[in-house]
Amino acid sequence: MILALLLVVPFQWGELKVSGPLLTAGEWLARMTLPLALLGIGGSLSGQLKGAFASVPLQATVLKLLVLPGLIMALAVAAGFRGAELGVLVLMFSSPTAAASFAMAKAMGRDAILTAQVIALSTLGSLFTISAFLYILFYYALI
Repeated sequence: MILALLLVVPFQWGELKVSGPLLTAGEWLARMTLPLALLGIGGSLSGQLKGAFASVPLQATVLKLLVLPGLIMALAVAAGFRGAELGVLVLMFSSPTAAASFAMAKAMGRDAILTAQVIALSTLGSLFTISAFLYILFYYALI
């Protein structure tokens, strides 16, 4: 990520434009990153995701997908947020754990298996929790 940021700096400062095949290739690569990352995580840990419903991964996922977004939604409504701003806040905080966290955990020598379990659970669980939060916001006409 740091190298990518360093590569972008000359284009940003020099106001250089990227067009044609290079831009198209970059857009395709950007669309493929999440599915490829999830496939890579699943492939490298096949058979080790059995404990995903164990206590720690499940607790982390519940905190990430239910507790934190619920708390943020309640505080934002109390603070007077409505409409698109409230929807964006809730979506940001109810999104699944980033796939890049697996690579970071592995590179830092931390628990990559636990990270993969949380990524898998939060990616699957976010289908339901994001829908539920959006339903609540629409039902009460907050967005």
